[in-house]
Amino acid sequence: DVSFTNSLLYSSDSGTNTLLSSVANATLGSGSVLTIDEDQSINSLTLNGGTLSFDDHLLQVKNADLREGKVRIARKNINAQDFDIFKPPQFESQKLIESQSVITVLPALEFSDSGASDQFITQDGNQVAALHGDAELILSSDKQTLSAEYSVNIELLGSGYRIEAFDNQELSSRLSGKGNVTYAAREGTNSFIQIASNKNDYTGATYVHSAEGSFITVEASDEKAFGDTELLSIGANGLV
Repeated sequence: DVSFTNSLLYSSDSGTNTLLSSVANATLGSGSVLTIDEDQSINSLTLNGGTLSFDDHLLQVKNADLREGKVRIARKNINAQDFDIFKPPQFESQKLIESQSVITVLPALEFSDSGASDQFITQDGNQVAALHGDAELILSSDKQTLSAEYSVNIELLGSGYRIEAFDNQELSSRLSGKGNVTYAAREGTNSFIQIASNKNDYTGATYVHSAEGSFITVEASDEKAFGDTELLSIGANGLV
């Protein structure tokens, strides 16, 4: 067996790769980071206060005991210039760990500082929201595969974000942060927005209204559709 404390390890290092694949059990202790930047096989892995950092490569193990520690992955980039809130980018899930036995404990998830730069939505000269390609850890039904599934997170920044529909639209991205949201119809249209996300947790006010000659209907498909909003105001030419 081998135990690591306060160690920085990379699977692309030939010595580390060979050592980890040959020992009966490897324990990643406090202060240690193992970066999977090349596919790695380990007989048995115990995460005991350390961090597993994934860089688009796979860790294969016979046994994985993730009792205490973290999994670190990079956020995905989203181009604000091309961003369409009703057609958000779709990311492929990233397979992190394949185990021959059941993975019984999910570690905490953190995001690395690399991999994505801040992207902002600007309206009327103000930065109203930041775009993040966030992820969550997903355990397969047989509990032997751990993956990261990415989704779009729109972080409100407080200036007031106007979401304008021009047809029947679905809003699936998560809304987080602190700021106001206005749902409206494009001028001269009778439009509909279905809020499909069940992870919204933004605070601030929510306004539903449109200009004369337009009408907006907003349907909440989940109790978290309006997050933790402090106010839901339904004005002229608006309906919830």
